[in-house]
Amino acid sequence: MNKFFNLKIVAITHFISRSGTLYLHSLLDNHPQIATIPGTIDIVKILKIKKRLSALECYEIFKENNPKFFDTSSFNFSDRNNSSLWILGDDKKKKILTNENEFKSNFLLALENREITPRNILISLYFAYAKVHNKKIENFKIILMHPHEKKTTLIFNKFFNDAIYLVPIRNPIKAYKSILIKTKFVNKLRGLKYYPSGQLMESALDIKDFYLNKLDMYFLKLEDLNNNLEHFMQKISKLLKIDFNRMMLSSTFGGLKYWGNSVEKQTNNFDNKGLKEQVDLPKNDLRIIYFLNSQLMNILNYKRIKLTTFEKITLPISFLFPLKDEIDFLTNTKKINFQNLFKFIVFFFPKRAKLLLTVFLNNYSSRYSYLAKRLIKNQLN
Repeated sequence: MNKFFNLKIVAITHFISRSGTLYLHSLLDNHPQIATIPGTIDIVKILKIKKRLSALECYEIFKENNPKFFDTSSFNFSDRNNSSLWILGDDKKKKILTNENEFKSNFLLALENREITPRNILISLYFAYAKVHNKKIENFKIILMHPHEKKTTLIFNKFFNDAIYLVPIRNPIKAYKSILIKTKFVNKLRGLKYYPSGQLMESALDIKDFYLNKLDMYFLKLEDLNNNLEHFMQKISKLLKIDFNRMMLSSTFGGLKYWGNSVEKQTNNFDNKGLKEQVDLPKNDLRIIYFLNSQLMNILNYKRIKLTTFEKITLPISFLFPLKDEIDFLTNTKKINFQNLFKFIVFFFPKRAKLLLTVFLNNYSSRYSYLAKRLIKNQLN
């Protein structure tokens, strides 16, 4: 068991949603040298646990925040951290069952005589999962965790500052469109009033917070996974110092075919068509999203938005006008929440001013040269 606690930690995260973290995780999920838990678990409360709690109290916190963990078929789109784990197997009806009593016993055993810290608690959860599912623990070389969100990752790093982080990056324009679709769909299921949530600031800041906190990061373009997946996963194997295994060429969770986390359609194959299709957004929206992410998009060789000289000159001005998603929010009087409307109007221009300042400062940031050096396609050639 001590060997398990000393395994190298690898974590998957992103700076903006809909970037392909679950797809990357699913490619690594069934590797015999990787200890992991399918999808994403809610670890926010665990990261806040103090030493005064008992191991049993820690377990109860995990269970309370992950109530459907033991039967993935009980998930649905309205659940947080669902990862679409109820859509598994060839027939999309398979499920992952985890014996709760055995999991609890192994978790408590792993924490016995250990200091109660978020790091030890999380490692104990992964140990318990591996034991319950009869994994060959002696073969493991790494533990693959998935803190997922930026804020969670930054807290996670306080306890795992020795971790290697894998950060998938998707074309920001396509990520923006996908975020809008997913957010509107989920808000409707949860009965929540919609509020413009394209994650513009998160997109403009990209890896800045990770970079300033000195995370040991490696990056990959989501689109590159379609360009000879086998060769690409061999590079990841070398980076993580594990054996290449052909299981890395299949998207699975719990050894079952995984169909993705899209609300539009489920597919087990890499959606190359979707990546090549033009994004259905007004030209002004495209210009603004590109303007926010031009440094990132240029260094990763994403297609540039062609601008006339006049458009280049007037771009900062057009940036002060709302995007289509924001216009739809303002004009949808039947469903509008006046508290949200007031909030949007009051903060619109201050937020735009902050975004403009962020874009300006991005021109002088050293993080993009770091990103270029740590881009996996350029590694281990």
